Amino acid sequence: MLAANAGAPGSPPLGHRPLYHHLLAHYETLAMLGGRSFEIRTSGEEHLREALARADHTGAGGLILATVHAGNWTLGGLLIRERTGRSIHTIAGTQITRGWTGELRRLCRARGIRIHSKRGSTPRLLRVLRAGGIVALHLDGDQHAKSGIATRGASLLSRRSGAPILPGVCERVAPGVFVARFWPPFDGGEAAPSPARLEETILALVRGRADQWALFRPLWGRAA
Repeated sequence: MLAANAGAPGSPPLGHRPLYHHLLAHYETLAMLGGRSFEIRTSGEEHLREALARADHTGAGGLILATVHAGNWTLGGLLIRERTGRSIHTIAGTQITRGWTGELRRLCRARGIRIHSKRGSTPRLLRVLRAGGIVALHLDGDQHAKSGIATRGASLLSRRSGAPILPGVCERVAPGVFVARFWPPFDGGEAAPSPARLEETILALVRGRADQWALFRPLWGRAA
C-alpha cells in the first residue's frame, strides 16, 4: 500500500487553483520518484476488475484507461500498476522541463510506467494492448477538433484492438491522500463507444473537481 506522507494543499483563490494543483502534482510526482509514499484509496475498483475480465474474456489482452490531467495521474497509474501487476503505458511530451524529461521517463519506467512520445505511437500501443498491458490516455486537449476532449484516438484504438475503455481519475482529497475513482467500462471492438459518448464521460470525470484540472490546451475550438 502507498502510505500517507505529503505536504498540505492550501486554499488559493478559485481561479488559481488549477495551476496550484498542477504544481502540487509535480511536487508529489518528484517526491514519489524520490522515495516518498502517499495514501491512495480506491472507489469503484470493481470496475477495474470488470474491465480486465472483459479483456481476458474477449482475448483483447489489455485495456485502455481514459483519464484527464486532474489530481495526480502519475500516482493513479502507480496504483493500477501495483494492483494489477500489468505495465502502464502512456503518451506525453515534455516532462516538467525539457532537460528533465529523459531522467523522469527513466525513473517512471523503473516503476512500471512507460512514457512514449506521440510520433508513431499507435503501432506501439496496439502491441502493448495485445500483450496485456494498460494504455492510459489523457483525453483533455485536442488541437485537431472543435472540442478540447481528444476522444477520437481512444475510440479508434479500442475498435482496432478490441480493448475495453475504463474511465478513471486520481483525485486529491486531503494532504497526501488520493482516491482513484473508476467508472463502468465500455466494451471494445465494434462495441467501442463513439467519440461523442466518450466525451460525455470524460467531462463527467472532472465534474465537481474542476479546480484540480490542469487543461493544457483550449477546451473548445478557436472562434471564427
